[in-house]
Amino acid sequence: MIGDAVLLTVVCLLSSYSGSIAVEQDVPNAILALVIAGSMAAMPLTTNPTERFSTVVVMIVGTTVITGLIFLLLGIFKLGGLVRFLPYPVMGGFLAGTGWLLLTGGVGVMVSMPIGMVYLQPDMLFRWLPGLVLGVAMWLAVSRLKSPLLLPVIFAGSVFAFYAVAWVLKIPFARLSAGGWLLGSFSAASLWQFPLKPETLSQVNWPVLLGQIPALAPIAFISVIALLLNANGLELIIKKDINLNHDLVVAGWANLAAGLTGGLVGYHAISLSSLNHTMSGSKRLPGLVTALLITLTVFIGAKLLSYIPKLTLGALLVYLGFSLLVEWVYQSWFKFPRIDFAIILLTLGMIAFRGFPEGIATGLLITVVLFVVRYSRVSVVSHVLSGASY
Repeated sequence: MIGDAVLLTVVCLLSSYSGSIAVEQDVPNAILALVIAGSMAAMPLTTNPTERFSTVVVMIVGTTVITGLIFLLLGIFKLGGLVRFLPYPVMGGFLAGTGWLLLTGGVGVMVSMPIGMVYLQPDMLFRWLPGLVLGVAMWLAVSRLKSPLLLPVIFAGSVFAFYAVAWVLKIPFARLSAGGWLLGSFSAASLWQFPLKPETLSQVNWPVLLGQIPALAPIAFISVIALLLNANGLELIIKKDINLNHDLVVAGWANLAAGLTGGLVGYHAISLSSLNHTMSGSKRLPGLVTALLITLTVFIGAKLLSYIPKLTLGALLVYLGFSLLVEWVYQSWFKFPRIDFAIILLTLGMIAFRGFPEGIATGLLITVVLFVVRYSRVSVVSHVLSGASY
C-alpha cells in the first residue's frame, strides 16, 4: 500500500496529463503471483518460512524496479509513440473490453464470486441487482447533470441508504459483516517496514529467485503495452493528447520509487483517471489526497474500510464500465463503418472471453488484413495519357 501511494504521488505530480491516476495493476501482478507460487513449489517443504518470505519480497521488489527501468529507457529513447500505430477500431475494442471487465468486476465484488448461473438465484439477485441499477442510475445522472460533486454525493447517499435499510430491518452490523455485505474485516493498525533490510537479503534463496527470471520477463513486456494502451485510451476519453514518452519516464521513476518501498508494478489506470476527469475536471489534488489517505490507512489502520458496503463499491465499478460500453459499443454504431464496428465487437468479445492480449492481437490481425484488401483495390496507375497530351 505504501508502494501504491508512492506510485500515485509521483505520477500525479509529474504526468503530462494532470488528471492521471496510477495504481498497482492486476494483470502483471497476477503473473507475478503465478511465478511466486511456482518458486515456492520449487523450494523444499522443510524450507524456513523466513527464507520463503524474504525470497518473495525481493522478487516483488526486483520485478517492480526492473519494469520501472524498462519504462524509463523506452521513454528516454522516444519509443512511446509506437502505440499510435494501433488502428482506431482496435483501440475502441480495447476500451469496450475494459468497460466490460469493470462492469462484470463490479458485479463480482457485490457477490464475491465469479460470474455464473448462481447469479440468477433469488438470494444472489438481491445482492447484485440493486447495485447494477444504482450503477446505471449513476451514469444517467452524471451524463445529464455535469456537476463534479454529483458522483461523490450519490456514493455517500447510497452508503447512508444501505445503513438506513439495515436499521429499518433491524440487521446488526455483525450480521452484515458475517453475511458478506461489507468489504470485510481489516486490522485496526498496521506498520510498514523497509523491504530490503540486510536481514531480509541474507535470507533470500538466490538460486530459486534467479531461476524465475525468464518467467518474470513477460511482466515487463505486458506492462509496457498496457501502459501505452491505457494512456492512448485515456486520450480518447479526455479528447486530449498525452505525451507518451514523458509519461513512460514518469512511470519509470514511479515504479523505481514504489519498488524500493515494497510496491507492485503499476501504471496509469483508465477507470480512475476517467473518474477523476468526471469528478474534478482532471485536477491533481484528488490523486494526492488519495495517496495521503492510503498512507494514513497503513499507519492508522484500515478499520473504517470495514463499513463500506460491497453493493456501493460494486455500483461505482458498474458505472465506470457502463460508461465505456455505452460510448464504444452503442455510440460507435452511429460513428463507425459497419466493418470497423464489427472489429470493435470482435475485440470486445475476445477480451471478455480470452483476455486483453488475445483481443488486441485478433483486432489488429483483422485490421491489417482489411487494410491489405482495401489497398489492393487501389489502382497502381495514376494517370493514362495519350501522345497528344504528352
